[in-house]
Amino acid sequence: MIFKKIAALITKTVDFENNELETAVETVLNTAGAVQVASLEVDRLAAIDNTEYTDQAGALVDLAYTLGQALPELTEDQATEVKATLALIIKAATPEAETALEKLFNATVDAVVAIQKLNELADLDAVPPAE
Repeated sequence: MIFKKIAALITKTVDFENNELETAVETVLNTAGAVQVASLEVDRLAAIDNTEYTDQAGALVDLAYTLGQALPELTEDQATEVKATLALIIKAATPEAETALEKLFNATVDAVVAIQKLNELADLDAVPPAE
């Protein structure tokens, strides 16, 4: 798939002297890409007139964001537990549509965790604002 090729090109172009920071940035890029891929699948399944499905998808993205705000140091174990719990709750008209929603939520949670780790590592709060 061309998207994976582009993602690989972008991540292998990141080349920092700080390997830990480089890995964190690459992880954020990869998880953001996974969210995009998952969202495209949801959009494909939603078609044009399935607002209930797209509203549910949007709510799941909002929930993942809220989770990250409520737990700014979300561990991978906590993320796994939340994903498993939501998998039991998420319902859709078809198994394919249900799986797409689960993948969207899971990818968004993974992105939130990756961003939290990058924030912690880069200590972005200590960087003065651009003028």
